[in-house]
Amino acid sequence: MFEVRLKELREHKGLTQKDLAHKLNLTQSTIAYYESGKKLPTVDTLLSLAKFFNVSTDFLLGLGKFQKFPENIVQGNLNESPNYQLTSLTGEHRKIIRYFDRLNNENKEFIIGKMIELYKEQPVDDEITRELERYRLELLSKKDLSGL
Repeated sequence: MFEVRLKELREHKGLTQKDLAHKLNLTQSTIAYYESGKKLPTVDTLLSLAKFFNVSTDFLLGLGKFQKFPENIVQGNLNESPNYQLTSLTGEHRKIIRYFDRLNNENKEFIIGKMIELYKEQPVDDEITRELERYRLELLSKKDLSGL
């Protein structure tokens, strides 16, 4: 579980293995070993990773089910809510995210618009609808800028 959590946290922060290694005074191959499960960090390195990502060591080791997603890791408007929590994603979730990521901004905006319509039809937290609308507007502004 450690290897999965480390990779997810690194990717959410937008870092390469080399970037993370540099920030923690490690080698890229050490990070690669951690992420492949071939090596476990020392206690000192584990503490450094937990501090760097602002998570508990229990979470890094897979002992905690949920972890509040730290504000300094979150990227993109969709995840700005302080209540956003990181959970282990299923294969199906990863597949959906991969498919969504491959869409162009116009199609992403269309999908987000449909999600907003669906959320308005059922009782949900209004914050989700607001987050989706902000994200849709962000996609629209990217589309407008690319058309100039």
